[in-house]
Amino acid sequence: MERRFDKSISELRAEADQFKTRAQSDPAVVATYLPRLRKLLEAAGYSRDEMMVRDDVQRTILAIADQRPEALADEYPDLVAAFLDTRETRVLAQRLLHNCAELWAYGVTRQEITDGLDVVEGEIVDQLADIAEQVDDDGRVPGNGATAMALSQRVADFAHSVAGRQQLVVEATSDALFDLVRFHASEKGVDPIDGAVDLRSRYETASEPFVRGFSDRGTIEAMRETEETQTKNYVLRYVVDALVGTSLIVSVERSEARMLRIEAVLAERDQ
Repeated sequence: MERRFDKSISELRAEADQFKTRAQSDPAVVATYLPRLRKLLEAAGYSRDEMMVRDDVQRTILAIADQRPEALADEYPDLVAAFLDTRETRVLAQRLLHNCAELWAYGVTRQEITDGLDVVEGEIVDQLADIAEQVDDDGRVPGNGATAMALSQRVADFAHSVAGRQQLVVEATSDALFDLVRFHASEKGVDPIDGAVDLRSRYETASEPFVRGFSDRGTIEAMRETEETQTKNYVLRYVVDALVGTSLIVSVERSEARMLRIEAVLAERDQ
């Protein structure tokens, strides 16, 4: 972590954990520390300890948003930006927000949506760890749509085991991950619809681990062979950030129209 504070990483972890614990019982008081929480969020990088700081800070902010959303006040736009600070995260969050707005319109409650996002987060953490273990590439996983495709399909399979309306949220997450596959295709000059369908058909007939994605040549190739990979921590962070960022927005906006407005703002930011 690039040090912005005169504290060690262990001290930052302890501070973030204290905020998270206190937010469960006294969110109004913890809300007075929002500028500090935002800076902690912005400072955390991709190491294990840094991601733990980031996770504790995010849980703290979610607790405030759940119980006292008005307390976020002027910090809210900057907090959303800090949650959704990579292009992949924003692509996922845009689709998730769109899907969650539709679920809201059909009567799925805020609590059901946020609970569903929490359930699918735990599954994705486990599935990504399994993918990394299968690939066995020094903590790296295939990039450019390969891992997004594997996660999308694994989450779709997981949805069958989830009861009630949370299953709809899990399915919405699988759809958002497939939208990320389309994004990766477009980034490599491949038609996003045809490319994503082609990659999915290859996934359905491939053995594990699935390592094929969109290469710089605009073709579908094994990403390890072309050295187009990402660290597991990077993928974990942008997926989890999209899920918890969506939970934050749903908890604050609490209407279909306002969720779609934020989706549009995110889309404009990346044009």
